[in-house]
Amino acid sequence: MIMMTRPGPDPSVAAVDVVRVIVAARPPALGTADLADEFDLSSEAMRRRLHQLDEDGYLFSETVGGGLVWWPTDDGRALLTQA
Repeated sequence: MIMMTRPGPDPSVAAVDVVRVIVAARPPALGTADLADEFDLSSEAMRRRLHQLDEDGYLFSETVGGGLVWWPTDDGRALLTQA
């Protein structure tokens, strides 16, 4: 029996780059599809990366109009000063 594993978050998308794109947006929040387009990833790959950044404490999300919208946390914003 072959077991299929789900791929993890795309490691080529750095946390600081995701936070930088969100902060530059007006208002500073973006949906998963917007971010997937920005990083030329599938929505599923971007969703996995965003959830990992949420678990890491760099982003948080809220459901708005049926979709998730992402904002940086204070720790996420701190990444911008470290880069």
